[in-house]
Amino acid sequence: MTTIPNLPDETALHDTALYLSEGGHALKWADSVKDILILDGPIFPVGLLAWHSGKPNLKKLLLENGPSRRALKTYIDLINSFVKPAAANGQQTPPLIGFVKNPRGSAIKSAFDSLPNETNSFVWGHDSSFFKQILSAHSTSKTQRGATTHDSTLVYTNWFISKGRIASKFEEFLLDPFIGILDHKNPLYDLTFFMIYDPRSGVVFRVESPYAFSQNPLIRQKIENFILKEMAIYNGPPRAINKADHLARMSNSQKVTLGKILAAHYNTRIDVNYNFIRWSSSSMDQLRDL
Repeated sequence: MTTIPNLPDETALHDTALYLSEGGHALKWADSVKDILILDGPIFPVGLLAWHSGKPNLKKLLLENGPSRRALKTYIDLINSFVKPAAANGQQTPPLIGFVKNPRGSAIKSAFDSLPNETNSFVWGHDSSFFKQILSAHSTSKTQRGATTHDSTLVYTNWFISKGRIASKFEEFLLDPFIGILDHKNPLYDLTFFMIYDPRSGVVFRVESPYAFSQNPLIRQKIENFILKEMAIYNGPPRAINKADHLARMSNSQKVTLGKILAAHYNTRIDVNYNFIRWSSSSMDQLRDL
């Protein structure tokens, strides 16, 4: 019987597989990009980097040879494959960007939380809620003044340099003597971003890119125009992001087929709990009987 790898928990398996797959795919095609490479999600492996503070029991997986460390190294190489030529060739290098559909950063909130109680007036649960209120209010006020802005006008911020926990942790790995690619801090690798509010859906999105690209006004404008045009045409996230979502969606029958393959390969069966019984559909019930 085949032995299942001994990973600490499901989070380790999920995050490692996700970033190995997506990062590896992006790195494979990086040299073929002619215009813009857009990632479905952040440009840094946020899930892996969050282990350092949120899941200390998984932290060791990033410090020892194994699939999790290889996944992290993949993103380091991916970032470097764009930033290094950008530093040499400037505007001739296609920019790398990430489109984050569900941003949940907390750098601004954390800064306010560290202040004395009498000066802490940050009432939002996370930074995205803050940006959403600011941008939606701006959209509404322009409409009330009789400007050309209306319910379908996209509103966005200027660019910011991230100094949050995740960005700082990735910077540390860039300097790592074993998997890093830098021997001193280089601001061209800094994480930068801007936020977009879509009043048609009431949703806020985050667009990321290394500072190597966003430092240039012309490239910033190129990225902004690309994202805004795609969102305006496709009534939401850019076409490539929507296609990725479509390809990633699994039907119940596909889940059953995959469950049968895994059950047969590992000579096992699905681990059932009450939530599985409570929310299962008729097709998912077949998995329970494996």
